[in-house]
Amino acid sequence: MLYFDPTNYKRVKITLLFLLSLVSLLCSADNIQGIINQYSKVFSLGGCRNKIVVKEAEKFNKNEDVLIIQMKGVEINEENGLNYGAITNIHSAGYFEVAKINEIANDTITFYFDLLNTYDFEGAVQIVSYPNYSSAIVTEEILTCKKWDGEIGGVLAFNCDQGVFVYENIDVSGKGFRGGAKKEGTGNACSWLLTNPNAYYPSDSWEGAEKGEGFANKTINQENGRGPQGSGGGGGNDHNSGGAGGGNFGNGGNGGNNDDPGFFNCSGYYPGLGGIDYDYNEERAFLGGGGGAGHGNNNLSSAGGNGGGIVFIEARYIVGDTLHIIAKGDDALTTSGGDGAGGGGAGGTVLLNLEQLNSQITIDVSGGKGGDVNDENTARCHGPGGGGAGGYVNTSLNTDLITVIASGGSPGIVTNSTAACNGSSNNAGQGENGAFATTLTIPKSTVEGNCGITALESLNKIDIKIFPTFSQTGFKIQRFSEDLHISVLDGSGKTIKILNREDHFGEDLANGVYFVRTQSGSRVNMIRIIKVN
Repeated sequence: MLYFDPTNYKRVKITLLFLLSLVSLLCSADNIQGIINQYSKVFSLGGCRNKIVVKEAEKFNKNEDVLIIQMKGVEINEENGLNYGAITNIHSAGYFEVAKINEIANDTITFYFDLLNTYDFEGAVQIVSYPNYSSAIVTEEILTCKKWDGEIGGVLAFNCDQGVFVYENIDVSGKGFRGGAKKEGTGNACSWLLTNPNAYYPSDSWEGAEKGEGFANKTINQENGRGPQGSGGGGGNDHNSGGAGGGNFGNGGNGGNNDDPGFFNCSGYYPGLGGIDYDYNEERAFLGGGGGAGHGNNNLSSAGGNGGGIVFIEARYIVGDTLHIIAKGDDALTTSGGDGAGGGGAGGTVLLNLEQLNSQITIDVSGGKGGDVNDENTARCHGPGGGGAGGYVNTSLNTDLITVIASGGSPGIVTNSTAACNGSSNNAGQGENGAFATTLTIPKSTVEGNCGITALESLNKIDIKIFPTFSQTGFKIQRFSEDLHISVLDGSGKTIKILNREDHFGEDLANGVYFVRTQSGSRVNMIRIIKVN
């Protein structure tokens, strides 16, 4: 006998309705492919917390969402030694947020709300369009981003109110920080007796290959050499040692030695040192560090690999068939004999803010492989490249449907050598693994922008009170928290004064707009003040 089960009927009905809604969304979805974002360099604040001055304002539109992100600006140790490249202050590097444009006038963009973060505009701040779709489909062509060029690019970002249907890869591999370029120094004076151990050399030096690009700005006359450029891998030093891998969540692998078996031949025991990691204990995003170049004197060395780019996706859900989001570091190329090989690029960063996930998804932020050296059947042992570090993935969901590949790249090896080093990495190292977290939030301000000029009689905040000094030439501060950190910024957002225990400031400031930034633990406040005599 057959029985009618209303429970099963209800389940079938719900499933059919869900499938019909998916079909409807799929039919109306925007087809996105190639490069969908616009980019512009940001020069400064426009005098208020909700205004910025940009290079190409015409690329953007009123009521458009955009992403503001600082790509660089990490302060590193620049002393000549093994600690060169270590982070001494992260500052505002990697900060990002989403904002909505209210008005565009000439080169100034005004947002509806004040910016949440304080940015250092010497640290390569860019504005990236943040397209908003009802639903979107990725098919026929890979979805990617503009390659980072030192000012803009490296970021793919978009939002979907409903679903993203993915039937082609989303891939920003090799779009991140640039690997050290292959260069042949002039006047190479290699000696079996003398060594070249320095962490840095100028860009025209033959003693060290070019460093990979990283999250610290390069210093003039320190562009070459084995010391890492923050997350950028160090270049191999003379003679013919390998470049190091770039860093991101993990450290890049060191480059390999040139372990030449001839007693009076030029060896190279000062290879590139791996790009430095950042442990992502705050909401920041970084490109993968570039690998350092291998040292060369015969025009046979190889460049470092580029790091992976950054992916931001906000959507209600993602659906796909064999869905892949890829932000790998590039492999370094094999040398053709006679010189050192470059290091691999580090994996990039993928940030997914989703309500649900309806398909298995694989996210690959693995580091690039260090370059091999081909010694072409000679008894030589030139330096292979180090592997790039794994990148970073953070999502708003904790689900078994997400598979993350964040392995560090393997080091290069010596090939086709008749010496005992054949098949060895010559101490070139593997890049460290990256990481996967499920703590993502996308910062968005809700503080309404206000550029009106008002006289300051007294101003009370949670942590401080600010009021004019008796002479009316400066400002007096009353603190309500012992662990409060206070800094003063000019109208462009540049820090001009750190207030430790001082209770007043501003007597030496010219008339104009300034900001007082307070931080207590993770709580940050920005206070706009105007000095008018």
